[in-house]
Amino acid sequence: MADAHPIILLGTHRSGTTWMGQALRQLPELSFVHEPRHIWTFGNGFKPDDALTEHDVTPRIARHIRREFDKIVVDRGGRRLAEKTPSNCLRVRFINAIYPGAKFAMIVRDGRSVLRSTGEILDSGVRTQRVWKRARQTPISQWPAQVPAAMSTVMRRITRTPLNYWGPRPPGWRDWLKGGDPRAVVLAKQWSGTVTPAWREGHSLGPDRFFVFKYEDLCHAPEPTLRRLCAFWGLEDEDKLVELGVQSLDASRVSKWRSEVDTETLELVRPHMEPALKELGYEW
Repeated sequence: MADAHPIILLGTHRSGTTWMGQALRQLPELSFVHEPRHIWTFGNGFKPDDALTEHDVTPRIARHIRREFDKIVVDRGGRRLAEKTPSNCLRVRFINAIYPGAKFAMIVRDGRSVLRSTGEILDSGVRTQRVWKRARQTPISQWPAQVPAAMSTVMRRITRTPLNYWGPRPPGWRDWLKGGDPRAVVLAKQWSGTVTPAWREGHSLGPDRFFVFKYEDLCHAPEPTLRRLCAFWGLEDEDKLVELGVQSLDASRVSKWRSEVDTETLELVRPHMEPALKELGYEW
């Protein structure tokens, strides 16, 4: 039987979801899955972006997704599914249609920090091992939808060419690239176009189904932040999660953007980021 109340961790790229996922992986009660994109996109692999709604759910797709996650829960020995996939910020309504009892928690981070951190990824590239691992996870039937992007990533790595895009693909992302926007503007539009739908659609589910916490609070005050999160998710081993947070979270990373993003870039991206920042509770 499908898990009635899976844990869905929302958060765009470079917002702390990887740390949070690694911490959840340590809890025996959970069967955690790291970015199972190939499961979520089954039957929708050729979409031009990552946005999916309830209108993209068919009985066949819903059965397949629940069946695949059921297998993972059993194989990994937990009692409950937990997963994180940054592009799921664009799929809240889709996931809700498949799992109407899912518990969504969204980690938000100052978009200027995400801008700085994503720039590092674009410059350094994605490790080819990661690309091949994802290819092995993806059913052969879905390869035609995934291979072009994967090969482009690998070739840029081999030729040491910076990536021109990485991470979630909100509607309009190809137009941003074709339009010749500066890289910082593309990243700003990507961030705001990813967090805003998750924030709004998540809140529409109500406080029993949707919880928001800030990366900055997680780093500066891990114990109270994690205890509130555990209470929302109904986790049993909250002390272990708190211990991991206290031991490993680094508050010095929170404000690195202040010294590493120049004033000219900030003014360039401000029109594209400030409305979303204010909606999420940040000041410019």
